[in-house]
Amino acid sequence: VRCNDELFISNEDSNSIYVLDKNTLNPVGIIGVDNMPHGFDFDSETNKLYVPCINSILCIDVLNKYIEKKVDIDFKAWHIEIDKKRKEIYTSTLDGKLVILDTNDMSIIKVLDEFLLPIEICFNYSSRKIYITDLGYKNIRILDYDTGRYLGSIDVDGNPQGLEISKDEKFLFVSDTQKNSIKVYSTNNNQLVKEIKVGKEPTTIVCM
Repeated sequence: VRCNDELFISNEDSNSIYVLDKNTLNPVGIIGVDNMPHGFDFDSETNKLYVPCINSILCIDVLNKYIEKKVDIDFKAWHIEIDKKRKEIYTSTLDGKLVILDTNDMSIIKVLDEFLLPIEICFNYSSRKIYITDLGYKNIRILDYDTGRYLGSIDVDGNPQGLEISKDEKFLFVSDTQKNSIKVYSTNNNQLVKEIKVGKEPTTIVCM
């Protein structure tokens, strides 16, 4: 992620977050974290970086570059997405769970079990839905935003991993590491609109 003129990159091999100068790409710092940091998310309003590790979740102050808060959990945290409306943290885990935490004290609010191998998460606030790619089921799971109830799924003919929603919330973008493509789905009817061939094994998607 980018904050001011710096880039923050998770490194599973060294259990750390590397900090690079955005313009020169030279290293300017390193923050040691817990075991196997992975798909983190950044809260631009508070300048906090939330990092999932195998048995913990960390909150890093990116301006002062230190770990501000940490919570130990009984799940193998993998990816994080911040619900900016409710100030909650949605964490997918390698245990097949979706763990929801409060950003203030990082306490666990709820644990959802409708998954095999959930990966990335995004919110559709206009239609009150949550989307989660599930590599185990090979689909996109759809939950009710208000209740967490399972509503259905979008089948993906491949291996869905990365997930992003367009700014107008009309389209879902899904990376397929089996077909080496980005698939575009309509959020109105969940139908495939377009498939874009890209390089080998695309993962994370960012809508600018």
